[in-house]
Amino acid sequence: MMLAVCGQFPQQRMRIVCEAFDKLDANGNGTLEMEEVKDKFDPTRHPEVIIGRKTAEEVRANFFDMFGTFHAASNNMNSSKSVTKTEFIQYHRYLND
Repeated sequence: MMLAVCGQFPQQRMRIVCEAFDKLDANGNGTLEMEEVKDKFDPTRHPEVIIGRKTAEEVRANFFDMFGTFHAASNNMNSSKSVTKTEFIQYHRYLND
């Protein structure tokens, strides 16, 4: 259903999302833990911040929501504070353009 609403995920965006995940995954275990990324995520370089559509604080809050709201909803309310690469891609796929 979400695919029909969101359409195709552009290959260039997929590449960027995958590169971001790999860079944030400091221990290389294929999972992002909140502690692992909290000091590495720089919202000031996010495209929405650069064009002035969102503040850095909004982007930071939205990003860390992935570790709670989005992740729990996509995993039968499992409140684990880690995100797999697949979940990271899903999260970014369904973000508003």
